[in-house]
Amino acid sequence: MADWKKNLEKSYNRKKQGKTWKITEGENTFRLLPPKDAILHYKDNRDWNEACTAFAPMLEFMAHRDVGADKKFIRSGKDTDGTGKCWLTDKVIGPLLASNSRSDRAIAERMQPQEQFVVQVAVLDRVSKSWSGPYFWYVPKTLQAHIISLILSTRRCYDHPLKGYNLTITRTGTGQRDTRYGSIETDETSSKVDFGILKSVRPWTDVTPLYNEDDQKAAWGDDVPEIEGEPAPRRNIKRKRKRKPEPEPDEDDFGDDTDDGTDDLSEEEDTTEDDDDLEGFEEDESEPPPKKPVKKKASKKSAKKASKRKSEPEEEDDDADADFGDDDLPF
Repeated sequence: MADWKKNLEKSYNRKKQGKTWKITEGENTFRLLPPKDAILHYKDNRDWNEACTAFAPMLEFMAHRDVGADKKFIRSGKDTDGTGKCWLTDKVIGPLLASNSRSDRAIAERMQPQEQFVVQVAVLDRVSKSWSGPYFWYVPKTLQAHIISLILSTRRCYDHPLKGYNLTITRTGTGQRDTRYGSIETDETSSKVDFGILKSVRPWTDVTPLYNEDDQKAAWGDDVPEIEGEPAPRRNIKRKRKRKPEPEPDEDDFGDDTDDGTDDLSEEEDTTEDDDDLEGFEEDESEPPPKKPVKKKASKKSAKKASKRKSEPEEEDDDADADFGDDDLPF
């Protein structure tokens, strides 16, 4: 193949790939690159070991997705540990989450800040066997721990442009549910990075600009519904709807649980609330117990009625004694 065709092919691969790289199905070989700050440091000191040690080859930050009508991706003012100030988080997402509108809460959930882990890589083409890049790679969460362990290695410097090592990983599946990543394998011998790729390494601000409140306000836009004047949070409305139940008398206030006289219960409950009823109860208590009826010859039916009349006042006295102690009476 002619040289101009090879160069055109490299240009085509770069344009097709864009600024970012995603692992494709099958075998993928890539190389961690030093950051732009390390390359600038090397120009001044001519020591790659010192340059690669002084600057991290990765960037961690928080970002918001689907911001505004244009669904923009924008950096958050919050750090990965939750510290910092962020206009979008504090002034927009918070009130939307407290809104009674289900759609507003859904918008807020989609804009919640998410942690991003980015490195720059050079990628080996499987067909042409040529390297292209640099690309920003948003490392999947399932691979972040492995990449961090490689960066922290004390035996090898994987982002060293002269003494680093190529990495290979295999992906199976293409969807969110069926995608699986194999373990990352490293070459046994070190190798050099193409000089053209190395001098094209970009600063981290090309991934996303630093946090800026005005940028967030512009991304949020005026065409999105206002959040001012939203009703109170749902939890407050629930508390307003719930009325505190009226205090009910204890079961002990109704006397013996075995009593079946519903009329007697209502009269005794009134004595705890109405002073006039208390006076009436006082008078009733002072009356002597009813006299025993004089035995007369009578029919069995009348004898039953007499014994029933005899038992009723005795039950009232028993209930009164059970319901009220000396401390319960107001006199």
